[in-house]
Amino acid sequence: MKDTFLIQVAICILILSVSVIACPGGKADCDDTIEFVPTQKAIDDVDDEGWVKFEGNPVFTEGGRGEWDEDGITCFMVRHYPPAYYMWYLSRGKIGLAQSRDGVGWVRNRNNPVMVADSGRSYMGPEVLYDGETFRMWYIDRGAEYNGISYATSPNGWDWEPYENNPVTTHSGCIAVIYDGEQYRMFKQMGGFTLETSPDGINWTDHGEVFHQGAQHDFDEVIAGPSVAYYEGQLHLFYSAADTVGNRRGEIATGHVTSDDWGESWNYPDNREDMRTLRPTDPWEGYGIYSAGVDYDGEEVYIWYASAAGRGFGFASRPVNSVNPKSDVENPMNLWTVSPNPTSGPVKINYLGTLDGPSSVAMFDMTGRNLFNKDFAPNEPIRLDPLSIGLP
Repeated sequence: MKDTFLIQVAICILILSVSVIACPGGKADCDDTIEFVPTQKAIDDVDDEGWVKFEGNPVFTEGGRGEWDEDGITCFMVRHYPPAYYMWYLSRGKIGLAQSRDGVGWVRNRNNPVMVADSGRSYMGPEVLYDGETFRMWYIDRGAEYNGISYATSPNGWDWEPYENNPVTTHSGCIAVIYDGEQYRMFKQMGGFTLETSPDGINWTDHGEVFHQGAQHDFDEVIAGPSVAYYEGQLHLFYSAADTVGNRRGEIATGHVTSDDWGESWNYPDNREDMRTLRPTDPWEGYGIYSAGVDYDGEEVYIWYASAAGRGFGFASRPVNSVNPKSDVENPMNLWTVSPNPTSGPVKINYLGTLDGPSSVAMFDMTGRNLFNKDFAPNEPIRLDPLSIGLP
């Protein structure tokens, strides 16, 4: 039987001096003159399940007086599309964009708000993926004639063209979207989380509930706000969790669970409480936090989260080995080498040894976009040509 190995490569670029945001693919009209100080990690561990919260939190707050987002910010998501982090966020039913070099220092796009609904409608919960050419957004679209998930595309992340036949799927609460190399996967808040798949991001098939909330008095008897990321051979789901029925703790925390099959089933621990991870600990966070974005650099996981008190967005980091409970499936990652690393240019990827049977190698980026596929014969050296990898 053919052995299939999935590898995830993270190229870490060390920032040693002040950097600037560059426009994706050389696009014009982007805020590319803003300078940032490189990230300074928090020095105090707050004893929060291994997470270290940035000492300068919150890293993003509502706009100043007279700004379009002065009344508060919410429903945001973060993606890392090098060299910049992108944050799409909500204020008064409109969607704005901010960019950052390091995930901590953010600058609002001068075209904000970048998505404005027609009169009588409002937007919520944007989810955005970028394939190297096109930004794709799915968002909750509410109004007298609209009540579903709509779709739009953009060449740069701020000039958006809604799909003419919106909405593309039925209404739900918060959503999370990822691409698995063959199809898009959307996780929708419907009590638990349901799964829909699509080959094109427009035509969706419902697969029903795949992740259920906890029982009464569990830390996650009410769940919302899914965020997904693929790394270390697994799909990771982070979500907002509350025990509001039992109301024993009176807090909203973050839950975390992994999947070996892109979210069709999940690795539930024996004790559901073990899925609880990041919790509110600082006064500015109020009684709870909402997860909204996840990134992985090969060593650490980064998470951005919103304050339930409405005081802005925070940032935290955690070593990957403390946030990645493995299944029983053997992981061959320790036999792969990437060189040079760190680098900003091409890399060589090799497998240390040969395999007795035929094998295939597939490579995906952090959003699940397929970069490389190749079959190898038995005992054939496995070498990946950097020129054949579809990097943006």
